[in-house]
Amino acid sequence: MRAAAWVAIVLLALASKPALGAEGEPECFDVAAIARIDRNVATPLPENQRDAMIARWPWLAEISVEEVLLGSEGQRHLQTVQMQHVGFDPRYQHWLLLLKRSGDGTYSIVDDQPFVIRDLRGRFVIPLTNPWVLRPGWNSPDFVAAARPIQYRASDAWWLARWRKFDVEGEGAGWTILSNGHAVALRGLYVDDLVNLLRPRWAQLCGASGPGQIP
Repeated sequence: MRAAAWVAIVLLALASKPALGAEGEPECFDVAAIARIDRNVATPLPENQRDAMIARWPWLAEISVEEVLLGSEGQRHLQTVQMQHVGFDPRYQHWLLLLKRSGDGTYSIVDDQPFVIRDLRGRFVIPLTNPWVLRPGWNSPDFVAAARPIQYRASDAWWLARWRKFDVEGEGAGWTILSNGHAVALRGLYVDDLVNLLRPRWAQLCGASGPGQIP
C-alpha cells in the first residue's frame, strides 16, 4: 500500500476511541468477520517518544477475510489498523474481528477474539474449556445452552497443550478431557451461534445503523 494511505490509517487509529467502552463493551462496528492475519507490523514511534513508556501504538495488519458474519464487504484482502501493545500472536490461525470502516476503504479493528478454529467438517468454532473463556464483552450466560459437542484436531487448539490434569479437573471440569496428554474441549460455540447470541447487545450498541444494519 502507498505510504500516504498507511499514514491515513494511522491517523484514524490515533483519533479513534479506545477499543472497549463501558464495562468491556466494544465500540460500534460495520463488519464482523473471520480472518487470517497475513502481515502485522508496528508503526514507527515519533522521535520524541522513543524513550517513553507507551501502552498502545498503531499496528498495521493486512488480513484475508474468510467469512463475513455481519455487515457487507466484498473484498477479501483488507488493510487495517489497531491500537495494540504487541501485535497479533501468529500462532492463532484465525481471528474473529470487529471492523469499523473508514472513508478510504480501510478499517480499524474495534475488537478481536482469538481461539477460532475449524472443526472436522470445516465449520468455524471456538472450543470452550468453560462457559466464560472469552474476553470481556464477548461472554454471555446463554453460552452454556448454546454450546454443542464438537470434534476437531487437538493440535489446532495449541493453547490447550499446556493444560494438565488439575486444569481439566478444576477450571475445565465437565468441559474438557485429557487425550494423549493434551486437553480437548468437549463442547464449543460455533461462530454463527456466537453472533446470533450477541446480536441484541450489538444492536443496542450500534442502533439501526449498526453492523449489518441490525434491526
